[in-house]
Amino acid sequence: MQCQSYVYYDTCNKQKMTLFCYLGYLLSKTPTIGHILENWLRYMTAVVYIGLGSYILWANGTLTHISVTMTVLISY
Repeated sequence: MQCQSYVYYDTCNKQKMTLFCYLGYLLSKTPTIGHILENWLRYMTAVVYIGLGSYILWANGTLTHISVTMTVLISY
């Protein structure tokens, strides 16, 4: 699927999302993958949330801001 025009951008994203959701559904119905997801999903979810939160803090420069603030506060 190739999306070249802005007019088709929204439709193309909906098609891709539908495809990914359907593929995820099929994967989760596979017995081996379903068993792995059933046992490890809570750990995988925690890793994804921690990774996403860390990326957001790093990308927005929050960690740099905190380190500069701590350096200023310690110097007093």
